[in-house]
Amino acid sequence: MNSKIPLILFMGLVFTGTQAYAQCENASRLNRPAVIAALSGKTISFECVDNCEPWMTSTSPDWHELHQGDGGGTLTEIGTGAEGLQPTKDVGSWTVQGFNVEYSYTGDGGSPYSYSVHLISGNAGDPNSSYEFCLNGSTHKATGTIDP
Repeated sequence: MNSKIPLILFMGLVFTGTQAYAQCENASRLNRPAVIAALSGKTISFECVDNCEPWMTSTSPDWHELHQGDGGGTLTEIGTGAEGLQPTKDVGSWTVQGFNVEYSYTGDGGSPYSYSVHLISGNAGDPNSSYEFCLNGSTHKATGTIDP
């Protein structure tokens, strides 16, 4: 038997409790009300998974963004100790369009970027819930956790 096959299948799965979802799978995708509940007024701690430039606004592979407003508004990067004393600054805007969140970054000619949001663990909008953000609904770019 070829021992590489199980490894390849395993790498495409995200485990949530007792369930396993393939990355960016529709079964784990949040609908519009759940995306709004998950992001509105919340700070999300992001971790880059796959080439997050220019979406990643800090120099670290981990960053924190406050999603101001209800269903859209100002996007503020929260400075972190990991990068020294980086200041908090407005970096653009966010809005929920259909089932996706769109990010537009100040000074970035490639904006907006459209991401589907998929629940990995917890309940949408609850502290410490985890999500994956999939570019154009198919490419897993980052994971995010709601800061408590």
